[in-house]
Amino acid sequence: MSFIFCDADTKQIIDIVEDRRLSSLQAYFKRYTEEARSRVKHIVIDMYAPYISLIKELFPHAKIILDKFHLVQHISRAFTYRSVYCFKQPMREIDILNFLLDLSPELKSTYDLYQDLLFALQTKNLDRFNHLLEVEHPLISPELQTAFQTFKMYQSYIKNTLTTPYTNGPIEGINNKIKVIKRIAFGYRSFYHFKFRILMIQNLTKPKRKILAD
Repeated sequence: MSFIFCDADTKQIIDIVEDRRLSSLQAYFKRYTEEARSRVKHIVIDMYAPYISLIKELFPHAKIILDKFHLVQHISRAFTYRSVYCFKQPMREIDILNFLLDLSPELKSTYDLYQDLLFALQTKNLDRFNHLLEVEHPLISPELQTAFQTFKMYQSYIKNTLTTPYTNGPIEGINNKIKVIKRIAFGYRSFYHFKFRILMIQNLTKPKRKILAD
């Protein structure tokens, strides 16, 4: 799987690396001088531990920002749903929700915390988010408890998420375009050709043209 990174301000691709393994990325970024790497101020990533190790090693002054979409996705996957039988009478969605929450204290506590975390992330309310991490939540589900502990471990990075304007939105848009390029071509056997096609579509390079003599 390849690795792509772009400028957070201009939204333009900087480069595409064929291999995203930590050893390959270390070798790639070490080609930049230490002075150049030390000038990087912010790096937005998903919750992928090797990237954090890479940044700490090679970009000592960069603030690590966890993409907000992936944080929301993390707690959403941890929220568990329970299947129920159909109700005999028509009911509003809010009534069904309240009925289900009343069935289980664990489900209600899990749902309430999920909504609180979601609201804090969406509104970038750092104080509210930190308060939720400090309070004990003994009744929540094991799945959300695991996600909760992960948030505690990455608390300093999430602070950067909520106090800076940067997200992985631009790179996700580029990734979607790359998927279309790959699908239209029915795949590429050569990574070099694939990379060149992406850069050409993004107007970052131009194909060489032969000049024919009259």
